[in-house]
Amino acid sequence: MKYAIGTTYEGKDFDYLQEIIPYVKHIEVSPDSISAYNQGRVTINESSLQHLLWMQENSDADLLLHGVGLSIGSYDGYSKDYINILSELFSNLAVKWHSEHLAYTMVNGENLGTMLTLPHTDEVITMVCRRIDAIQSKFKVPFLMENVISMLPNPDEQYNEAQFLNKITHLTGCGLILDVYNLQCDEKNFGLNLDGFFDELDLDPVHELHLAGGLYDTEYDFQMDIHAHLTAGSTIALAQTITRKQPKNLQNITFEILEEFIPQVGTTKIIAHLKLLDTLFN
Repeated sequence: MKYAIGTTYEGKDFDYLQEIIPYVKHIEVSPDSISAYNQGRVTINESSLQHLLWMQENSDADLLLHGVGLSIGSYDGYSKDYINILSELFSNLAVKWHSEHLAYTMVNGENLGTMLTLPHTDEVITMVCRRIDAIQSKFKVPFLMENVISMLPNPDEQYNEAQFLNKITHLTGCGLILDVYNLQCDEKNFGLNLDGFFDELDLDPVHELHLAGGLYDTEYDFQMDIHAHLTAGSTIALAQTITRKQPKNLQNITFEILEEFIPQVGTTKIIAHLKLLDTLFN
């Protein structure tokens, strides 16, 4: 099985996009990173849109959208502004699929500044599945949900992580992004049993893997979900464990790096890393 290797792009550094595009099969963009409030409404940054149009006209790379601000798990509803951003992007660009984090970022209209995992209960499953169904009805391309790291210990709940993901994918038919580094964070921070997780998780809905290199907070002994480095060997090895299971719908593997860390890592090293991933997974 061959997998398409790609990376993230935040819509600002066109020179960087032009440098990396020959080495990727897809680019993953966060709609949140290329949009802003303008005269009371959220709009797409015109220069970022032009970058993506250039990509689609001058390369064969697919475009994947990966949201941050939908807040699909907020009790009082998800972000309509984010849905409007999606609508604008879908009207201008060819999108292979779009995705969002299985989490919430807003409470009572206030942004938390982070993502929190959802309670693994039937009530939450019903709420989230209803919202996934509505989004899938509106946008006629696959919609994927991604696992996020736990920031706080989870109380006793009805379902473990694998069962929770299985319930949502089975009830809605949505796909999954498995963030491999996030799983390692949960293993380190809260003792997630990865062997048990993979024994129980239905891998059929997995369309995409996320790889990243993060940061470790020595003061709080906490592995953080900050995409600051090249992918560690242990993360690549765990991803290879997943690909050896041959998930039937897995197509894309994305190396994530935040824009502010690109100068520190260096474009040359990032390109070499993308080539390495292509060699290891193909």
